[in-house]
Amino acid sequence: MSLDTWPDAVHPGHARSGERLLSHPQFLDYAGRELERTRKCLGSRFDLLCVEPDCYMATAISSGREEADKLCDVAIDHLSALLWPRDAIAKLGNGRIAVLLETNSIARSTPDFIDDVQRHLMAGFVTSGREVRTTASIGIVSLAGGYHRVDMALDDAAAALSRARRSGHARAARFSRTIDDRGANLIDLQDDLRLALEENQFEIHYQPIVSAETGQLDAFETLLRWRHPVRGIQTPDEFLQPLEDMGLMIRVGEWMIREITVQMTAWKKKTGRLIPVTINLTSEQIESTPVFDALVDAVSGPEDLPILLEVSEDTFLRNRESVMSVLAPLRERGIRIVLDRFGTGICCLDYLAGLPVDAIKLDASFAESLARYSSQDSTLHQIIGLAHRLDLDVIGSMIERPDQLVDVADLCDEVQGYLISRPVDALTATAMVESEWTMPLGPLALPGPVA
Repeated sequence: MSLDTWPDAVHPGHARSGERLLSHPQFLDYAGRELERTRKCLGSRFDLLCVEPDCYMATAISSGREEADKLCDVAIDHLSALLWPRDAIAKLGNGRIAVLLETNSIARSTPDFIDDVQRHLMAGFVTSGREVRTTASIGIVSLAGGYHRVDMALDDAAAALSRARRSGHARAARFSRTIDDRGANLIDLQDDLRLALEENQFEIHYQPIVSAETGQLDAFETLLRWRHPVRGIQTPDEFLQPLEDMGLMIRVGEWMIREITVQMTAWKKKTGRLIPVTINLTSEQIESTPVFDALVDAVSGPEDLPILLEVSEDTFLRNRESVMSVLAPLRERGIRIVLDRFGTGICCLDYLAGLPVDAIKLDASFAESLARYSSQDSTLHQIIGLAHRLDLDVIGSMIERPDQLVDVADLCDEVQGYLISRPVDALTATAMVESEWTMPLGPLALPGPVA
């Protein structure tokens, strides 16, 4: 049977905009036929996208899984208007949407389509009587001849989606065999990581957080690094998942807290200043008794160390009850809680008031996405305004360009990012503390002189 003789319910090109949704088996069948055509050609004719509305999980937490699935259904109908005749769309479950996107036309590229997806979702749609504005995280693979089955390509698109979500919101990532599939080198990597713990190859780097008003050093975010004897400094993207798979995250969390405690105490003895630090922990670490005890010991000593615990929005959303049961007693002991990577669209603001947090981090790229894709300039102000009404500090993070600083500096209490300072080692951080380092924000907010 040729594609042109498929029934209307199966051939997406014959369906009206609101009827484009295929079942999962129909999608696999249709994409499989296109894959077979591709395998007979020299190049790929389609990209396969795995899309997840960024507010799906927050909606599931605040309103229930049924409401979240309704939101996903409406989002699919909303996005169907963007599809071309040979494109296809299907619901995969758990908030994920599969899109088969024709790419062999100069009239449209995958980045253009992704921009259209973000704009459509941020333009707003109504579900269960309320208006929703959100962005989406997207994983991409080329449906090329290297794949023998569509479900294998979908798995790779899902892996790329997970990487996009870890980077923040309104992000897209194309699958990389080197980054997303480490199976071939996993055994060697695990052996190296065990040796890294034994030989103390891990170290803490510090990224300054400064006052948005004065540029004065307010705090440091602590970041785990691995100084590999051959490959040099490695970031967590290179080794965090293997550490989790090996069951070593709790040991690493305890070590980080001990190191940070020693460093903060040294700063106090040298300068008389207690510089707050933030530490990022996974849900596994947060819920473990050894890490909990190490945190309590750190803030219960004679120095009364100001430690802030950063918890990602995803950790809150996916482990809400268990994480909140741990955070409440930590707050009672003086540990402030920062909600990291906050911002999945207005529909996610409902749950913010009920979270045990003291501050939120809003990365500049998400703020930029809101400005780029939202037809209402008030979206960012609405998020930050609610946070301030709840007496939460707002930290603008991942600021890399002067224009991003201009966008968020007037709205946030503190800022950080490569434009302010890259993460530095302990010696450099100590020099910053001793010199009372300050970042002059004023000149950065203005364009430089024209030559």
